[in-house]
Amino acid sequence: MLNISHIRYCCLLPLLLLLLLVRIQPVCAQTLQVAADVQLQMTSVHALSSEAVYTVTNTGDTPVSQVSFLLYPNQYGELSQNLPVFAREWIYPSGFSPGGIKITSVATATGDHPLKKSFQPFQMGEDHIPGFIMTVLLPQPLAQAAQTQIKIGFTVTVPTRRGRFGYFDGVLSLAGGWLPRPLPVKAEFDYQPIPMALTLSATIPAGFGGFAVNRIFVGREKAQRIEVHGSHVSEATLVLMDKMTYRTVSRDEGDIHYITNRYAGNVNIDPRIRISPQKRRQATSVANRIRRTFGIVDDVRALFKPFGLPKRDMFVLEIPTWDRLSQLSGDVVILSDRTFEVVPYPKALMFHESDVAKTVATAIVSASTQKKEQAAFQFVAEVIGYHFQQRYIQAAKAKREELAQLLRFLAFNPYVDNLIYAPQMPFDHAYLQSIEEPDAFRAELWRTLNQLPRGKRIVAKLTDLMGKEKLDSFFDNYLKSDTPFLRYLDTHIENATRFRQQWFGPYPRVGYALGKTQSRKAGKEYVHTVEIIQSGQPIVEPVTVLIKDLRNGQTRLQWDGEGTRKTLTWQSKARLKSVQIDPDYRLVETAKVQGHPLSDNTRPLKLRPPLLTDLLIWGDSVTREPFMLISFSFRRKYDISNSFHATGAYTPRQIGGDLSYFRHFGFNRTLNARTWYAGPRLGVYKYLDATATEPGLHKNNRYTATLASITMLAGMDEREFQLDPQSGKAFQISLGYWIGRSEIEDTVRYEDGRPRIINDTVQHAKGSLRLFKVIPLSLGHILVAYCGISAVEGEPPASNLVTLSHQQILRGFDIGETYGRVGVYGVTEYRHTLIGSTTLRFPMRTLLSRVQGVLFTGAGSASRPQTYRSLFQPDRNFMEVGYGFRFHMLLLGAVPYLLALDFVVPVFPRDRRYTRIDEDTDDVQYYSRAPFRFTFGVTQTF
Repeated sequence: MLNISHIRYCCLLPLLLLLLLVRIQPVCAQTLQVAADVQLQMTSVHALSSEAVYTVTNTGDTPVSQVSFLLYPNQYGELSQNLPVFAREWIYPSGFSPGGIKITSVATATGDHPLKKSFQPFQMGEDHIPGFIMTVLLPQPLAQAAQTQIKIGFTVTVPTRRGRFGYFDGVLSLAGGWLPRPLPVKAEFDYQPIPMALTLSATIPAGFGGFAVNRIFVGREKAQRIEVHGSHVSEATLVLMDKMTYRTVSRDEGDIHYITNRYAGNVNIDPRIRISPQKRRQATSVANRIRRTFGIVDDVRALFKPFGLPKRDMFVLEIPTWDRLSQLSGDVVILSDRTFEVVPYPKALMFHESDVAKTVATAIVSASTQKKEQAAFQFVAEVIGYHFQQRYIQAAKAKREELAQLLRFLAFNPYVDNLIYAPQMPFDHAYLQSIEEPDAFRAELWRTLNQLPRGKRIVAKLTDLMGKEKLDSFFDNYLKSDTPFLRYLDTHIENATRFRQQWFGPYPRVGYALGKTQSRKAGKEYVHTVEIIQSGQPIVEPVTVLIKDLRNGQTRLQWDGEGTRKTLTWQSKARLKSVQIDPDYRLVETAKVQGHPLSDNTRPLKLRPPLLTDLLIWGDSVTREPFMLISFSFRRKYDISNSFHATGAYTPRQIGGDLSYFRHFGFNRTLNARTWYAGPRLGVYKYLDATATEPGLHKNNRYTATLASITMLAGMDEREFQLDPQSGKAFQISLGYWIGRSEIEDTVRYEDGRPRIINDTVQHAKGSLRLFKVIPLSLGHILVAYCGISAVEGEPPASNLVTLSHQQILRGFDIGETYGRVGVYGVTEYRHTLIGSTTLRFPMRTLLSRVQGVLFTGAGSASRPQTYRSLFQPDRNFMEVGYGFRFHMLLLGAVPYLLALDFVVPVFPRDRRYTRIDEDTDDVQYYSRAPFRFTFGVTQTF
C-alpha cells in the first residue's frame, strides 16, 4: 500500500529535476527589448568618451523595477590570477596595462531625474571582477509593454594588449564589448547580454580605417564621422587600423570581406573556382592567408548549401589577438595574425584551417539559430559549428595528425615535450584531441567566464551516444526543422535529462584507473581480464580500452560507463602485453595533485624519447676556449617520479660524463615535473693538467688524473617557465667523493726523453649549495638573484678545485684566477624585454622570437688552492659588472634555443695585475688582467 508522503515525494522529484535543469541551462528567455543610440568620441586610441541613450521596453509579463548592465572592460582592470604565466608575455607585450570603464552619469533621457545606481562584482570560483555589473533603479516599475529611456555617460580606458579588447601594433580592437551592455531579467548565472538595435555615431582619428558593427570604413587624411545601424547586435564590434587594407570577393552566397592592417598585395581569386584544401599554398604571407581563408569560407558554405540558409556577407577581421586562432565577435570572424603560423609545417595547416572552419560555420548558422533559439543562439550555433568542423575535415580528406605525431622528431626538447604532455602554449585547443577547451582568457561572457561548455564537448558526447552517421542526420534534420535545439534534443536521444545534467554545466570532476589485470591460460589460448575503476562525480559515458598481446594481436573493448567499476574480458593466442584506457583521448580526467592524471591509465608505461635537460656551449674573447655540457633525461611516459640522466662535458680542463638517477616528489610544477628531487650521480672524468703558467696554482695541484665519483644531490625547483624562468625559486645541495689515479710527471725521464709518469691514488670530497630566486617586477621585467658556496677537502687536481669563473657565475676573470679550496658568490641579473615577438626569419625555419637585455653584477671570493683561511682577503675578492643580450630563437619553428652575448668588465680587485708561476723557474711573474671580455654561446632556455 502506497503512503501519501511517498506520492508527494514522487511528484516533487520531477519538479526538482526540472528546476535543476532550468538552472544549468546556459540560456534563458529575455524579458527586455533594447535599442541604443550611442555617440562616441575618441580622445586617443587608449581613451574613449561616450554617451548612450537606451530605450528599454518590457516584453515580459511582470513589472521591471531595475535594469542591469554588463561593464565588460572592467575585467581588464587587474591582471587575472587565473591567466597562465606563459600567456602573460603573449597577451601583454609591454607589461600589464589596465583597462576599464567608468560611469560618469546615469539619468533619464531628459536628464532631469538622476537614477540610483549600484555596482556589483562578478564572483564565481576564483574569478572576482569588481564593478562588473551596474544596476539602475527605475523611478517607478516598468509595466508590461511600457517603455523608458536611460541615458548613461561613460569613459573607457583601452589597455595595451594583444586581444579582442586592446590596442597593439596600430590596431584598436573593441571586439569584446566597450559600452554598457543591457542584461535580461535573468537566472543567477546568466550574463549573456541582450541583442539590441544599435545606432552608433563616432569620430575616428585621421589615418584610421576599420570596421564598425557591419560596415567597412576606409581611412582618410582627416578625422571622419561614421554612422552605423544594426538591427540585432549582440556585440558592438569596433576595430580601427592605422594601415588598413581589405579585399572583397563576390560569391552567390554573399560577399567575403577580409580586413587587415598588414599589406595584402594583390589577391586575385576567380569567383568561379573553388580552392581545394590540398592545393592551397602554405600561408607565409598576408596574401596567402587571405587566399586560404577565402577557400575555407567557400568550402564551409558548400557544406551548408543543402539547408537553404539565408544569404549573408562574411566579414573577417585579422588583428593581433593571441588568445585564440579564431573566434566570433557578434557575427564577425576575428582571425589572429598568428593563424597558419604558430606551427609552420604543411602537415599542421589542417589544425589552423579546421579551427577557422569551425568559427566560419558558427557564423554562417548563427542567423538561423538566432531566430529559432532567441537567447540560446550563440550556444547552439557553436555546437553546430563544431559538428561542421568535423565534416570540413572529412570533406578535405586530410589526415589530422596530433601535434605529438608531427613533433615527435623534436620531442627531445623540454619545450616540445611540454606542448605534447602538458600544454603550455596558446592555441593548444587546435592541436590536441581533448574534447574540453577551457578558455584561459575568459573573454566569452555568455559562457559565464568559462563555466559553461563549448560546443565541442556537446558534439563529442553526442557522437559517443549515437555514432557519427546518426549524428549527421541528427543535425541535418535540426537545421531543416523549426524546433529549438533543447526541445529537439529531448525528443531525439535517450536519457536526454541525464545527458543535459551531466554535460551542460561545469565539466564533472572524474577520474579513471586500471584495476587488476591478468592473463590465464585456457587450453591453447589466454583469457585476459581488465578491471576499470571510475572515481569522482557519478556520470555515465562510454570508456574504450585498448588491449594488446605479445603476438601483436589487439582489440578495443567498450564499457558503457554505468556504475563505478567494470571487468572486461578478451581471449587471444598470447599473453597480455599492454592495456590502455581511452586510446582516442575522448575522456577528460581531473588532474591529480601528486601525479599525472593518465599515469594509471596505461600499463605498462612506455619509454619517452630522451629529453634534453642541459645544454651549454660558450667561450670568451680572451681565452677562446670552448666549454660544452649536454645532458639528457630518460623516463617513462606519464612517470614524473623517476628519471635517469646522462651527462657529457668537455672543457679545456676536463672531459667525461656521468649517470644519475633522481626520485622526484612533492607537488607538481607541471604535468611533466615535480618540485623536489634527490638521488645519486656516478661519474668518470679525466682532469687535465693545469700547466704551471696557470695563475696562483701550487705544484701539488698540477697533474692529470682520471677519477670516478659518487655524488648525492637533492634540490627543489618551483620556477614557472614560459621559455625561460618567470617566477619562483630553486636550490640544490650536493656532496660527493672522488677517487682515482693521478698521472704526475717525474723529474727523471726515459732515455728517449719522455717523462716518466708516477701514478698515485687520489681521493677527495667536494660539496656545494646553490640558491636561485626569480622575482617578477612587471611583465617583461624580471630580477634574478642566485648565490652559492662550494668547498673541497683533500688534494684534488687543480682542474677539480673550486672555481668561480663560469658562464653562470663570474664571466670576466680567467678560470685560473678564481681557483680555490672554497668559494662563495652572489649574482643579480635584471632581465628586460627589448624586442617582443618578431617575424624576423632565418634559414631552417628559424625565427627570432624575442630579444632580452640583461644587466648583471656578480661578486665572490675564493680562497687560495692551498688553504681555506685566505677566503675574503682583498686580493681574493672579485667583482664584475656587465650587460648582455639574449636572442631567443625558434629552430624549425618549434624548438627554442638561446644565443647569449655578454660584455663583462672586472671592477675588483683594483690592482689590474695578477700573478702567474713560470713553468720552468717557478718564479712569480705579474700579468695584466684583460680590461673587459665578451662571452658568447648557446645556453638553455629551460
